Amino acid sequence: MELTVVVAMGINGLVAIAFTGWWLDRLIKREMDLLHGIAIDQSRQLSVVSTELHSARIEVARMHSEVGAVRIELESFVHGPPSMKRPPLAAS
Repeated sequence: MELTVVVAMGINGLVAIAFTGWWLDRLIKREMDLLHGIAIDQSRQLSVVSTELHSARIEVARMHSEVGAVRIELESFVHGPPSMKRPPLAAS
């Protein structure tokens, strides 16, 4: 009789451990799927931001060259045309 009780308690313990393991596995898989979805969304947003940043860098470079050209023209207008003694200012 005592052996039957010990075996039954052991089986109940194993069932409880198996159920807890199964439940934790499902919980972990659900969280992993959620995190994977969030990572995909973040990757898409990062791609969009990267494209916008690249466009902004191109625009800044274009504006930098235009400002340099305007600066050279303004220097020429203020100080007159460049002479042999004073070479033109390089765009910086």
